[in-house]
Amino acid sequence: MPPTPGRRRGAPLRGRVRKVRPQGRARPAGNVRRRARRRMIPTMRMAEVFKQYMEHVFAGKRCEAREVIFAAHDRGVGASRLLKMVVWPAMEQIDKLFREHHISLITEHMATRINRMIADQLHALLARKPKSGRRMVITCGDGEGEELGAQMMADLFEAEGWSVWFVGSGVPNDEILEFIGKIRPDVPVSYTHLRAHETSL
Repeated sequence: MPPTPGRRRGAPLRGRVRKVRPQGRARPAGNVRRRARRRMIPTMRMAEVFKQYMEHVFAGKRCEAREVIFAAHDRGVGASRLLKMVVWPAMEQIDKLFREHHISLITEHMATRINRMIADQLHALLARKPKSGRRMVITCGDGEGEELGAQMMADLFEAEGWSVWFVGSGVPNDEILEFIGKIRPDVPVSYTHLRAHETSL
């Protein structure tokens, strides 16, 4: 290669040197990174989402409870995370407070129905993985909270690629066993809340 005009052979280059970025590794645009940061909600903020949600749930405020959940979803919190970190803990707290006589029957009924409404709406927003070929049959106890817990379990496993048969409650044992023998699931599940008087059994 011929020497550069005006420079001695072997002399160092002067001036600005541009760093060449390898092809295929373009720098992401700054506004894209800022948008991504705005859409993330830290775990500690989820506690605030849960607190606001519970206040509306216990007051029977359906619209306000829904707005809390979908505002979080609009800011980037996935449906699966909302089910696991808000709706599921809400279900457990409603059941616990009712069993300990801290809330009335009417409050428990309203709260459970709002929670179920939100769970139904989040089900349609779950990101779904390809079918894995694994099978599950889910039954549950007679309570509304137990049916809601079993339903959310069915929704979450279905989103993970499982084929799920959600039987629900009130089905005689012999029919359940016959159905399990027909479907031959990888995992049969019976979902029920453990009551205080059952802990020593």
